[in-house]
Amino acid sequence: MDTHLDFNYEKFEEYAKTISNEGCILSIYNYFTQRDSLSMNEYTFNLDAGNYSVPVKDHHKVNWTVFKNREFIKTSNTIKFPPPNSLL
Repeated sequence: MDTHLDFNYEKFEEYAKTISNEGCILSIYNYFTQRDSLSMNEYTFNLDAGNYSVPVKDHHKVNWTVFKNREFIKTSNTIKFPPPNSLL
């Protein structure tokens, strides 16, 4: 979810609960401004700032929660992606 100019930003997680299925992953841009970082999964990856035409930080963090028992909760930080060839 990209929250740029979204005036309902703080309500998005509650709205998402009404349409989410068990196991749904929710990631919102700047999610850390809504929740305590200990209540979310987090993955940090390094960026090569020299590869961008605009100034960027040397890292980026992605936060997410998983919908379980009608709540978005922290689970394992492991994300299982399908093997690249299975997408073809």
